[in-house]
Amino acid sequence: MHILLTMAQNIDIKFIRKHLNWTRAKLAEQAGVDVSTVSRWENGRIPERGTAKAFLERLARRAELRAAAKASASDMAQAS
Repeated sequence: MHILLTMAQNIDIKFIRKHLNWTRAKLAEQAGVDVSTVSRWENGRIPERGTAKAFLERLARRAELRAAAKASASDMAQAS
């Protein structure tokens, strides 16, 4: 399983977008920021605290759950 949050609390924005099937524009809209901000986040400049950080952490958990469910479904299909 992909680890989204490390000890340093680095968040993998590209992983989140991939597993939520969101574009940069969709993430920007949902977060209430510009697309350029999402690009900065993808390049490692994640806010250290505040509302945006909390929002991204919630999305990371959601994406991780979706990725795990997808992997589980794939494993079950292969076992059949």
